[in-house]
Amino acid sequence: MTTTTSRNDLELSLLRTFIAVVRHGSMGRTAAAVAKTQPAVSQQMARLETIIGRKLFYRSRGGVRLMSHGELLVEYAHRAIDLNEEVLQQLREESASGPVRLGISEETALAGLTLALKQFQKAHPAVELKLIAAAPAELEVLLAQGKLDFAIGDPTRIADEPVFQWTIPLSLACQQRSFDRSVQGPATRTL
Repeated sequence: MTTTTSRNDLELSLLRTFIAVVRHGSMGRTAAAVAKTQPAVSQQMARLETIIGRKLFYRSRGGVRLMSHGELLVEYAHRAIDLNEEVLQQLREESASGPVRLGISEETALAGLTLALKQFQKAHPAVELKLIAAAPAELEVLLAQGKLDFAIGDPTRIADEPVFQWTIPLSLACQQRSFDRSVQGPATRTL
């Protein structure tokens, strides 16, 4: 049996880029965050708008704003991506269960980890996630004592060699009198 894909089906890669554009607020910032060119991101969003048959964004020099159809698509895009992850995990028999002790440094807890933890719990409902927020030195001791299964923190502040690293965008805002404008740059920090 041959399977064909309709040119009008929503593609997960387009939905992932759409969510990134919503998160970052512009095609340029999204391109930098997802390691694509700005024209590639714009082309993906144009393709998504063609498939849907509606405009999703108001575009301006300052970035993008969602139109009503874009606002509606956000929730569906998240659900489609989550469902895709759940199906793949079930089919690949990657389900985990039991307690997992996760230590995170206090500064990492503030770096947007909440969404990732919610997605993990959704994908692995049988896992009892025990979260411990502590200073890096304390995390190091807990790891050495076997009281943590994993730790997430700044690798420059924990002596053990990291198993996995990722980069997050940083933003800086300051008082108006300190600078002429608030600063938001492409700086990143490896955790």
